[in-house]
Formats: sequence, structure tokens, C-alpha cells
Amino acid sequence: MISALKRSEAVFKHVTPLPADSPAPLSIKDALTLLKLDHRYIEDLFAQYEIAYSEDSKQQLVAEICEQLTQHIFLEENILYPAVRPMLGNHQLLDVAMEGNTGMQWLIKELQTEPFGSVLCSARIVLLNENFKKHVKMQETQLFPKIRRSSMDLNVLGRILQAAKASLRHEVAH
Repeated sequence: MISALKRSEAVFKHVTPLPADSPAPLSIKDALTLLKLDHRYIEDLFAQYEIAYSEDSKQQLVAEICEQLTQHIFLEENILYPAVRPMLGNHQLLDVAMEGNTGMQWLIKELQTEPFGSVLCSARIVLLNENFKKHVKMQETQLFPKIRRSSMDLNVLGRILQAAKASLRHEVAH
């Protein structure tokens, strides 16, 4: 387990460290709680999109959805999945989760290049939301319970995820 966490930490050696005056995280949560909080936040962004009236608001929401999902997928594929794979073995759920992420990444890329407001863009937003809902359901009902039952130290992994997420946010802001 320690070597898997060390490999996950190594992914972020290239990431710009946070400045010394950055606010400290409010509280450290275990890895699965952090990822579930991401799920709720992204679900809320999709809900806001569905009720938004102005095209400007919708466009900003789509940009935020794409950014949040990109960060979320990066954290899963570069930290969570490599850290838990040794505990779970070559578990099919990890492969299914990665395939789902690949589909969402493709949709994100297409949304970022498609003219906003087109029929195709609208269809891709709907499809991205549906894929995200399936991703959340699979993770929260199947994958996360298996991870929680493993011997993985989810608090340590949570600290790694939280630091990586803060670093990614800092990079996007600058």
C-alpha cells in the first residue's frame, strides 16, 4: 500500500507547489468522501445548467463542468486507481471506471471545440451528464464500498488527493 501511495505522490512532483500564503484546507477528509463531494458539486453544476436562462450563464457552467470533471478524472486516474489497484487486484470495476472516464474526456474535448449553442453541443452536454450519472452510480454503489473494505489508508490517500486538487486549482488560476 505504501508503495502505491508513493507512486501516486510522485505524479505530482511536476505540479507547481502552492504558495506559502495559500489558505490551508478546512479539514482533511478520507479519499472517498472527497470524491463524493466532487460528485455532488458536479451534479449541482449540471442542475444549474438545466435551469439557467441566459446563454452566457450556460456557457460558463459548461466551462466549469468541463474543468471540474477534467480535474476529477485526473485525480482518479493518476492517484486513486493506481493506489487501490494493488489492493483490489485487476478488478474489472477499475477498468470500467477508466473506460467511462475516457468517454467523458472525449465529450469534454468535443464540447471545448464545438461552437456553444449548437444542437450537437447541447446533445453532448446531455450525454456528458448521463455518463457522469452512470459513473457516480457505479463508483458509489460498487467500487467505493470495495475500496472502503480494503486495507487502504483512505485518510492518507485523502490528504494526497486534497493537496493535488489544491495544486491543480492553483495552476488553473495562474
